[in-house]
Amino acid sequence: MPILYSQSPDDLFSPQKRPALFRVGTPAPSDLQLAVEAARLAYFRFENATDPDPRTQPPLLPQTPEPSPRSKLEASLGTLGFTEFTYINDPVPTLKDLLSRGGPLSMPLVSLQKLMGTGVTSSPGFNFLGPVGTAIHDLVDQAADRVWQALTDLPKADRLAGFTDTQAYVAFRPSDRLAVIAVRGSQANTANDVLLDGRFLQVRAEGWTGSLHHGFARGASVLWKEISKWLDAHDDKPVRLLICGHSLGAAIATLVAVRTHEKRIPTQLITIGSPRVGDREFATDFATKGVNATRVVDRIDVVTHIPPENVAFLDYVHVGKPLFINRKGEMRDLPTADNTVNEGSLHQLATQLLLGPGLTSILPEWLADHAPTNYLRGVFP
Repeated sequence: MPILYSQSPDDLFSPQKRPALFRVGTPAPSDLQLAVEAARLAYFRFENATDPDPRTQPPLLPQTPEPSPRSKLEASLGTLGFTEFTYINDPVPTLKDLLSRGGPLSMPLVSLQKLMGTGVTSSPGFNFLGPVGTAIHDLVDQAADRVWQALTDLPKADRLAGFTDTQAYVAFRPSDRLAVIAVRGSQANTANDVLLDGRFLQVRAEGWTGSLHHGFARGASVLWKEISKWLDAHDDKPVRLLICGHSLGAAIATLVAVRTHEKRIPTQLITIGSPRVGDREFATDFATKGVNATRVVDRIDVVTHIPPENVAFLDYVHVGKPLFINRKGEMRDLPTADNTVNEGSLHQLATQLLLGPGLTSILPEWLADHAPTNYLRGVFP
């Protein structure tokens, strides 16, 4: 059955809720299809490692426990022969962590929590504001952590500035020794993702050539350290890498792919809904790394137009071979009128993210086109 175009907020903000596309008996997917679905599966909160304890189910309501996010992800890719999974998580310390440290700020922070109407393990006290309230709570959390760490003697490397809230997983298939690396994309109700996306000023980062988006470079630096360790520990295993991601995950995946030439492993990069990552110097260097890169653009997905190209002091360009999805859900090598975004879209995007998914039932097309579901529509005809 073909995948229908969706303007549902759930398909953009919670894409993992869609049923898995890989099942026993389904035809083997192409690399493009595998990458796009693997990027969507990265939205499963696999940081929650364990399956629910069936003993916690209400005794009068016997039912099968809901599988954990990891179980769902592994069941889907397991139908394709993937048997080994590694999960990478670079979490931001929470207010609960902060309070557990004790010290001179503990009492003021407890008072702040009470003012917010939340205990250390409860839901945010700003829930009445919806996603905006969640973002406010996260920002207060992070601000408190920053103040605390500035007043302690923690090593600089352990301070909050080193945490990016970046998540990815590695799935390995022994039959052809393929390793899939999928990076999770932006989550609009997670303040740190918004902050990473918003750090658009360009910086130079060790290990890369050219000037890069500051937030993306931070996420990639953390992730590459873990990927490099995994590759070194499995140097007798993968003969090919397929790296993928959506949105923020696409940008970080692009930077990680650049570094794989150090391991001399053939690498394919497939991204969906990717923003621009670096300047022309970066793009020139990227072309020399031997990465087989494909960048899929769905119609007027506005995220693929940011950060802006050649505006003021910014110099951003795309990398990789583009593929375009038109209004009919067909894949094309060249853009058409269907892929033209209007000038007001960037302002509308900011407004939409501020309002959040809970305050509208139908997304505008330029934002709906960013949903992983609508990318799946183009690669699973």
